[in-house]
Amino acid sequence: MRAVRLSRSPLPALLLLTCCCTTMPVQAGECVSFFDDGGVALIGCPDPAGVGEPAVPVYLDGGFVGEFRLIEAYDQAIPLSGCYPLTYVDIVANTYLRATYQKRDGSTAALGTSVVGGPSFRTSDGVLHFVPLPSRADVFTGGAERIRFELTAGYPGLAAVSSTRTFPDPAAGATPIGLSVQFAATSDISLHAGLLGSDAFRFATASSMFLDDRTFDADLIRYEDAGGVVRTIELSNDTPRDVHLLPAAVPIGGWFELIKRPGSKWFPDSPNVRVEIVAASCPAGCLGIQGFLAASDNANDDSLTVWLEWIDAPGMIPSGTVVSVDLLVTAFGDAELTAEQIAAFVPVLLGADADPQHADWSDLNCDGRADGEDIQFFLNAVIGM
Repeated sequence: MRAVRLSRSPLPALLLLTCCCTTMPVQAGECVSFFDDGGVALIGCPDPAGVGEPAVPVYLDGGFVGEFRLIEAYDQAIPLSGCYPLTYVDIVANTYLRATYQKRDGSTAALGTSVVGGPSFRTSDGVLHFVPLPSRADVFTGGAERIRFELTAGYPGLAAVSSTRTFPDPAAGATPIGLSVQFAATSDISLHAGLLGSDAFRFATASSMFLDDRTFDADLIRYEDAGGVVRTIELSNDTPRDVHLLPAAVPIGGWFELIKRPGSKWFPDSPNVRVEIVAASCPAGCLGIQGFLAASDNANDDSLTVWLEWIDAPGMIPSGTVVSVDLLVTAFGDAELTAEQIAAFVPVLLGADADPQHADWSDLNCDGRADGEDIQFFLNAVIGM
């Protein structure tokens, strides 16, 4: 079971004027700048590398602007900086969304972990219907949401899907994206009986890469369980491949994260990604976390997938069933520390400070203990301030 392959390097759609940071993009090739309000520019690209699905018609505030496979957002997060780096990519041809975070110098980090912005399901014949087929993308500007993408999509003959993404003005260090997904069955759908509660119906999937302990976009999965306890799954060269990460989906609390710890030689600054559950149409406890690590020797493969499973999905979804989930997806860099947290770090590591809160602050790699493994995270956070 392998995710759709996408180039893990930034998508080179445009020629960019560069100095200490990226300035406003200059149109190149067939890409089209169709919105620019001085704070964010949207560029549509009909034929980028790495996207095999067909282009879809795109409309801006009701007016047709072209057929594109992806839309790039160049945003000025640092006020008055004059820097407009690539911050967000919406692959409207397959519902993937990719975000990164802006740095204090006005540049952005590399792209990395993506989120599939639509539900996936495995039918009784074993087929994984992974990404819906979009037929239209509407972009709306202005208002409290600033930028809103509405994708109309579906699984022909099986279900209609809508995927709405909102792109508020990001701050340095973190880029939030609202994601609302609705699935409406248009016929009876028989799910894979042997994978119910584990890998039969995914509301949303984070798609990343772990090749080995020197080549990864994420090597730690961190999540809140249904009891509010924060748990982790560490990946290593010894992690089994081509199997699920958990025997069955584990009921989840409010969020999960794919964390990129120091050590990767593959785009070292690509983001951590957090997926937070805002609302769901099913009752509390119906969502769980599950993952899969594929055997791959290609860093451009999305070998690591982590998703929100519909734990109590029925064996057969009746026609007319409608389910939905609202999520907040955030791409972020290394943790930023307050002066008090910085002052506590060394005493905690030396055993001179037993304050539990200080120990929590100092556990920067989220492995449940404050020790020498946190030093590189500490240095990254301090240097970034």
